[in-house]
Amino acid sequence: MHDLLLRSCIIKLMDSPYISLYRKYRPQTFAELAGEEHVTKTLVNAIKQGRVSHAYLFAGPRGTGKTSTAKILAKAMNCEKGPTPEPDNTCPSCLEISAGSAVDVLEIDAASNRGIDEIRELRDKVHFAPTRGRYKVYIIDEVHMLTTEAFNALLKMLEEPPAHAIFVLATTEPHKVLPTILSRCQRFDFRRIGTSDIIRRLEHIAESEGIEIDQGALVLIASHSQGSLRDAISDIDQLMAYCGKTITMDDVAGALGLVPYEQLADFADLIVECRPADALRMIAGLVDSGQDLREFVGGLLGHFRNLFVIKSTGAEDILDLPEEHLSRLRNQADAISVPALDHALALLSEAHNEMRFSSNPRLALEVVTVKVVRSGGAEAVEERHQRKSRKEEAAAKMPAERVKAKAAGAGGKETEAKVAEAGVPQGTGTAGNGEEAVVKTPAERADAETRPAEMAPAAGAREKAGGKGADSEQEAAEVPEGLSPAKAHRAWKPMLQAVKKRRVPTYSLLLECEPRTRDDVLVLRFNKRAAFHKGEVEKAANMRIVEEAAEEVFGTKVRIECELADEDPAKLEEAPPELLPETDMPSHHIKKVMHEKFGATMVEEITNEE
Repeated sequence: MHDLLLRSCIIKLMDSPYISLYRKYRPQTFAELAGEEHVTKTLVNAIKQGRVSHAYLFAGPRGTGKTSTAKILAKAMNCEKGPTPEPDNTCPSCLEISAGSAVDVLEIDAASNRGIDEIRELRDKVHFAPTRGRYKVYIIDEVHMLTTEAFNALLKMLEEPPAHAIFVLATTEPHKVLPTILSRCQRFDFRRIGTSDIIRRLEHIAESEGIEIDQGALVLIASHSQGSLRDAISDIDQLMAYCGKTITMDDVAGALGLVPYEQLADFADLIVECRPADALRMIAGLVDSGQDLREFVGGLLGHFRNLFVIKSTGAEDILDLPEEHLSRLRNQADAISVPALDHALALLSEAHNEMRFSSNPRLALEVVTVKVVRSGGAEAVEERHQRKSRKEEAAAKMPAERVKAKAAGAGGKETEAKVAEAGVPQGTGTAGNGEEAVVKTPAERADAETRPAEMAPAAGAREKAGGKGADSEQEAAEVPEGLSPAKAHRAWKPMLQAVKKRRVPTYSLLLECEPRTRDDVLVLRFNKRAAFHKGEVEKAANMRIVEEAAEEVFGTKVRIECELADEDPAKLEEAPPELLPETDMPSHHIKKVMHEKFGATMVEEITNEE
């Protein structure tokens, strides 16, 4: 007798294994469901009004409560006090459904029962009345895994359902469910659960389990779960096995393989402070420690996104971060500009995508780090924007006397730029037409180095400058430049990128042509062997894309024509070497031209890697 009693106790202990937290804290009522108010409100009202449908489709990401909601609905319909939107969870029916042993609630995994035979068997049994409750509830999980034949068999049940049957179809991929099935179900789309809702639920679980966990760790777990409450609770379970009932942010990062916030913030400091060597040393340390570099770049993207939000909008409340994190983000945001952040985000996002298929992620991270520091650091982008603004202001104020050009039909008249080029001593001389000619000082020549070639006025303005007084010259200098060959060449690459953003096939067609100009017309010159490409570009759809891209780059509408290379090429203007962009002319040639034309000496060479 004693042995029999002992054996029964052992069997009872074996039948009561450890229950994981996500099962232990599964919602038991509609009120306990987190973040799905649009679903619970509709179902509660339907139960109160007696308008419960015979078929529902619960669609949404994993871990958002689809199956839990289906079981709560089953309890609400079969509770001894029901149908009621608030099942008591104490009656035998509710307890059996919670334990998964209710004979009237069938949970079917469509991934392993996806054939027509299983659905036919279900169809044969669905007409039998419920054994204990009022309704038989069929919960078909991952319903999108059913075969087409099985879907058709299920369709028959949904078309003519018995009065005592309720079907709940759950799926993470609703687009794979047949439209004929969708049209016979009430669809509820479950959303990813918000970070704040997940944190509140985790705090409740931590308090119930006696777990000490800091706010930063909760934020990290909630962010890592990506809207899945079940994943977040499973992470808590794993962390309890890892470090007991005291959980810190470092424990979370170590156990889950996440990037610690301090690591991301330190790396961001190196970028903001433009310290590429220290950044590369930190990358070497990450590699030595076995850190997943793509995960690290993903964390950096999130960090720079937070910086972008704070710098551009100041909306700190949407970040759900502790105060110590926000304080450091504010300090970094004060030291970097919005254009720099925009540039860094673009480079990091591109690197994150490339590293997915890269055999050498370390190299990819090192390259993008140097690019971000050198061309998108705290001051580099801001300096380029300021330099561009200064050039635009200088172009607007540039006096006609400093324009280097010949007046068309002036009969040998020269501008003061020509006088300076000829080596006239500093001072006031006399031009060929009797007017005073101003010679540039060294400071003025240095100022002229920053002015791009496109800032010179058009030929029409130069003609006016050669034959009128000072007022007329100033007015002529402000006349906007026409479509010069140099301007077309400089704008070509940005224009190609603008086309590429709109339509890649059109961009591919334009790779077979070169930009030329005729008067104020942008001529796309194709090789004779590219006649097909010319014809495609001339089609209305493609030409509209090209014109939109040209208007975006040039800032005004541009007339565009397409020609083959043998169509009167003599009329097409090409940019002289002095006016080509730096990518089309060797750097030593640029230095030579600047020295010969302006007497410039090189002080420092700065490369632009945008």
